[in-house]
Amino acid sequence: MEVTPLNPSPKGSRRIDWNFERDRIDLAAVATRLLGEPPGRIGERGRRLWWCCPFHEDRNPSFMIDPGEHSWHCFGCGEHGDAATLVMKLQRMTFPEADIPHISREYCAVSRYTT
Repeated sequence: MEVTPLNPSPKGSRRIDWNFERDRIDLAAVATRLLGEPPGRIGERGRRLWWCCPFHEDRNPSFMIDPGEHSWHCFGCGEHGDAATLVMKLQRMTFPEADIPHISREYCAVSRYTT
C-alpha cells in the first residue's frame, strides 16, 4: 500500500513530513477524543488541560497538555510525547499503524481550548 504524503517533500519523495503534520494536529482534540473531556483546567491562566494519566494509577490529574503546544507530559509517571505517541501508546500501535495522515486530517482544526 502506497501512502501519499499530505505535504510532499521538495524532492518529490513519497514520505510523510511528520514535522509538518505534527504542527497541523490539534493535540487537545486528540486527547479529548481518546480520554474524554478534561476534568480540570488549571495552571497558567486556566489554559492547561489536565487528565488522570492513562498510563499509571492516578487519583489526581497529572497528565497535562498546554493547548497550542505539540507535546503532552505526565508529571506522575514521566511519560511524554506528541499526538502520534499518544495514539500509539493508548491504541498499542506502531508508528505506521497509527495512520498519521488520518490523524492529521481528523484533528487539524484550530483547538477550541486555544486562548
